[in-house]
Amino acid sequence: MSQNWQSGMKWLQGIVGGWIISLFLLLLISIPWILFPIIGLVALPTFLISIFLLGVLIPFQAYLLLGQTDRPPCKIFFSVNPVRCFHICLRTYDHFIFLLDAIPSVGIGMLKQLFVFLSNIEPNSRTSQNILSPFRSLSLRGVTATFGLIYDDQSLNKLDIYYPSLSTLHLQQTITTPQTPPTQMPEDTQGTTSTCDPVNISGSSDPLDPFPRGEPQIRPQPVTPLSSSTISLNTIDMKPVVVFVPDVGMTSLFTLRRWMFSLLGIKFSQMGYVVLIPDITPYPEGKIEVMCRDLRSVCQWAKNNLEEYGGDPDRIYICGHGLGGTLALLTLTQEAIVRAGEGMMRKFGVQRVRQRMPNGLRAVRCYHREVIMPDIKGLILLAPIGDCLEQIQYEARRWIEHLSPLRRIIGPSQTKCMQHSVTHLLFAARSILPVNCLPRMLVVGTGKGVIPPTQGMNLHEIVHGLGIPTTFQVFREMGHWGMIRTLMTGLEDEYSEALRLSVEEFVV
Repeated sequence: MSQNWQSGMKWLQGIVGGWIISLFLLLLISIPWILFPIIGLVALPTFLISIFLLGVLIPFQAYLLLGQTDRPPCKIFFSVNPVRCFHICLRTYDHFIFLLDAIPSVGIGMLKQLFVFLSNIEPNSRTSQNILSPFRSLSLRGVTATFGLIYDDQSLNKLDIYYPSLSTLHLQQTITTPQTPPTQMPEDTQGTTSTCDPVNISGSSDPLDPFPRGEPQIRPQPVTPLSSSTISLNTIDMKPVVVFVPDVGMTSLFTLRRWMFSLLGIKFSQMGYVVLIPDITPYPEGKIEVMCRDLRSVCQWAKNNLEEYGGDPDRIYICGHGLGGTLALLTLTQEAIVRAGEGMMRKFGVQRVRQRMPNGLRAVRCYHREVIMPDIKGLILLAPIGDCLEQIQYEARRWIEHLSPLRRIIGPSQTKCMQHSVTHLLFAARSILPVNCLPRMLVVGTGKGVIPPTQGMNLHEIVHGLGIPTTFQVFREMGHWGMIRTLMTGLEDEYSEALRLSVEEFVV
């Protein structure tokens, strides 16, 4: 798209948005005047005309914002189907109500946690990773989290880390300062704001009391190669690592960013995990291949660096929501199929294998295989999309397939969509994949909204048929984004405890 076209679209979006706000205000003003005998003769037509114009302008604005990337060969892509416009207005209303409900509660919770973080920030933690690059902003390290670490030098994408216990990085930066013993140790630790677990140092008999009464309170020595009191990594309890991948295929007016899920990261860290929440290149800046590379880069970074934050590099779990879960499973499935095909070619010969392998499997590629993907301990798939073609048909029945980025991310051709549908790939490769080709999975489905529960059910059946340990749960009264709110600290509801127990039983 040319720069002039983009600037023209922004002007048009602003004009249409202004008209929508004006008509909405006019609609609200005209409602009470309808009941008056004389004024109602003017107010009632104004009310009806405002509804009609809003029914046209709201879908038009939705197309301007969401439907112009990879559009058909026309200047502006828009549908005048009245049934489609009506359903788009309904989806816009649902989305607006969700935002009105979610933004205040999530925003207040994030402000509280931001205050906690800033009050516990480490001194001199604002450090630029590369002063020669203006694109690398400052990272910020606190007691419970580290924000803004760049995990990929090519895309300059960043991630946030939430850690539950003292890491070796913190131990290295600690200065020895003898202090007097405390007069009284607090017994109730539930109200503490830090999610860090205390470390048992100097032979403490009570694991919850790092500095027992009657003994001098000595902080750990800095860890250096020449230190005589170096603390070994083996003495630190390494925690499981959870990489959270948001729904990169969400149909919304805004782009998902990692800071929006900070309450979820804090919740997982309170459960005892080291949590990574990365920025994945959004559409239209990147499609499925770029997203796969981002995920591989995040997992590679976690394998190489998270040990100093207290994370176990051999226990990396990926938690994906919506298309984020599909992205995680697709990345592992592609590599498993490619490796299985290469093994068969070495054993039986290239020509023989190509004759017996279906055309679709021969066309499967492992995107950006040069970025080494570490072994993944398990997958937590929250409302995943197993069959992309079925999901596109479901969106067409809801009249939003023109606005949804799903087909544009994974396709747009039908062949491409099938190559990126995990259920199709696993079913076609069921005869060549070994039993341990994929990690065990926890699949959680929802009964309302964006993704139907049949997606998770079908995926569970196929994966279970391959002999891969899989657990499936469905919450039929939970919405697509309600699942994420349930997992956020401070926003718990009646499903939070059941979902938390499922995750804790799975992540070991």
